[in-house]
Amino acid sequence: MPKQRQTEDMSTSRTPHQRQVDTLAVLQRQGTISGEAVAELMAQELGARADLIARCARHPLMRALRCGGATLAALEHTLGAYAARDLDALVCWSLATEPVEALAGRADALARRVAAARVSDTVATTGGGTLPGAEIPSVGLALPGDHAAALRAADPPVIARQADGDTIVDLRTVFADQDDHLGSALNAVLSGSADR
Repeated sequence: MPKQRQTEDMSTSRTPHQRQVDTLAVLQRQGTISGEAVAELMAQELGARADLIARCARHPLMRALRCGGATLAALEHTLGAYAARDLDALVCWSLATEPVEALAGRADALARRVAAARVSDTVATTGGGTLPGAEIPSVGLALPGDHAAALRAADPPVIARQADGDTIVDLRTVFADQDDHLGSALNAVLSGSADR
């Protein structure tokens, strides 16, 4: 009984369009409505040609390539955050827009915990497909020597890069609540390399 009540509460928080899509999905699973009818309704909603959507729905790859529930939930979250102009709800944007001053403060605190580390101004990139060539000012920790492989082997792994004989950990790619783990990983790797 409580499970049913939870379902009812969830359905009232959904938009009319979301409830319509849910209803169509249930009807199709029950066999009450055909895939072609759903395709036609989708085409009307999207302003597309129903015959093309139905043809795509019948294609053998459709089942293999269709989005699953987790993908659709992530897409709904992302689009909802953009619609609400809540960029802090999006991981990429919350990391990309963190002020350099905040990163510098975190780097200073970590450098005090990790003896061989020094604070280093650096730049972060968003990735080739997103904003090719775009660089974001950032702050990181520089460790003398090549520790990238050892950091990747840490638990949890730490992804770093090499530059001018140093290993650089860019704090723009690390959540603030992960700083303690990062400090421990850096100390463990540095103490391991001192033992060799």
